[in-house]
Amino acid sequence: MNALYKGFIVKAIFLLIILYSIKDYVIGFSNEFIVGDKVFNGMSLYLCGIIGLLITGLLIWVTEYYTGTNYRPVKRIAA
Repeated sequence: MNALYKGFIVKAIFLLIILYSIKDYVIGFSNEFIVGDKVFNGMSLYLCGIIGLLITGLLIWVTEYYTGTNYRPVKRIAA
């Protein structure tokens, strides 16, 4: 789990700092793109990345709770 947490923290820092700058330089925030009947801009792409980061954090937490030996579900099965 420690390796999973370290990877998550590195990914979060990379997304929040480095990709923010790259996305702003390449795409910009206010440029609008049309794909089919959908319209999106650079900020919506960045927010998608942040939402993905939050969901990943939630999945890590749930995984640790249901598979970690320190928590009730595993202790109950072991007993």
